[in-house]
Amino acid sequence: MIAQFTRNERRSAILISLAVEICGLSLGLAGRDDPIGIRGALIFLAGFLMIFRIGKDCFAPSPPMRGSPSIMATPARPVSFCR
Repeated sequence: MIAQFTRNERRSAILISLAVEICGLSLGLAGRDDPIGIRGALIFLAGFLMIFRIGKDCFAPSPPMRGSPSIMATPARPVSFCR
């Protein structure tokens, strides 16, 4: 599934995972002596693992273009939902 993303989408996903990891780390550090610290550690671990999961396919070639490139050249027809 990750291989179907474009390179820019993969980079964005890595940045989002990094933000999740930072939030989990800050939550874990703020709640060291509290059960919320365990949840912060789990969020940190999830973000950390997702970075490696996405990074594995980060430099894979982009998927081929979907659809035909001439789809915009054809005139639009009205869509009828009631027949």
